[in-house]
Amino acid sequence: MTTRRKILIGAAAIGGFPAIARAQAARTLKFSHTDTPVGARHQASLMFAEKVEKYTSGRYKVQVFHSGQIANDPKSLEQLQVGGLDFAITGVVTFTTHVKPLSLVALPYLAENYQQGWKLYDNSAFIKAQANALVDKGMHVIGNWEAGFRCFTTNFALNSPADAKGMMVSAIRDPDPVVFLYAAGLRELVEELADDQYSIPLDKAAVRTAGNDITIVGSGGGMPEVLSAVERLQQQGMKVDTIDLRCLKPMDTEMLVKSVQKTKRLLTVDQSYYTLCPGAEVIARVAENVVGARFKRVAFPDAPPPAAPEMFLWMRPNADHIVAAAKKLVG
Repeated sequence: MTTRRKILIGAAAIGGFPAIARAQAARTLKFSHTDTPVGARHQASLMFAEKVEKYTSGRYKVQVFHSGQIANDPKSLEQLQVGGLDFAITGVVTFTTHVKPLSLVALPYLAENYQQGWKLYDNSAFIKAQANALVDKGMHVIGNWEAGFRCFTTNFALNSPADAKGMMVSAIRDPDPVVFLYAAGLRELVEELADDQYSIPLDKAAVRTAGNDITIVGSGGGMPEVLSAVERLQQQGMKVDTIDLRCLKPMDTEMLVKSVQKTKRLLTVDQSYYTLCPGAEVIARVAENVVGARFKRVAFPDAPPPAAPEMFLWMRPNADHIVAAAKKLVG
């Protein structure tokens, strides 16, 4: 399918042809994924649904269910096999329970760049063979979700692929060891980058928005939700200093202190557990240097994550949590 990257940027599977026949009477096909409504997978799914309706002249429509509303990743494949679903996006690892050799595709550092990664997915006889093996399991692969091809991993509080490239260059040049941790919240960010080489200092945070009402500090995979919340707060008239840590150690204490000296209010946001999260260190450093400031943390509760996607998404810090905390702190 020459247009699959535009139509469905995902690892999509379709139940066998009998599932299509069953759906003809209702003229509606079910599409399930576990991404949030603002995620890249959901946007790709909606684009796919639009194309299906267009190319079939309205004879078929695709109803998209996000956030695991119908099933989590493993269950979605089971539903494909029995005809309960027609399409699903899921990761390679989920398929490995049905075709074990596919686990090799999930190896880290499998590709060094997007061009090499797409060439691998488009031309690899091994990957094609595993996709063909899924047909016997009642599933047809019609597109691939590249997910960065695992060319590198990061939880450096990066805000964009441009940051990732600049800080990767700095990490390579640094004489000391530099550790990159994988941030799932950032793996779906894609943008075109210039070939020119540039570097970003590892010890400098970035100010994403400027204001004097409150300082909001985020890091890693939490930054998309932070920026979404800040946009809403600004629309309501709140002036926000938004700081993207970029690097957890060394931490840009000077920038943090200067910002809170101005706003006197600090809200930290973390996707990690509340206890001992990076935000706790941010607050500690600021409290030692700023008198009279008020502090609040938003982080994942100190409890095991639930298996149900709906409960997990409810517990994970999101823009609603951040907006509510900021309003309470500003008063």
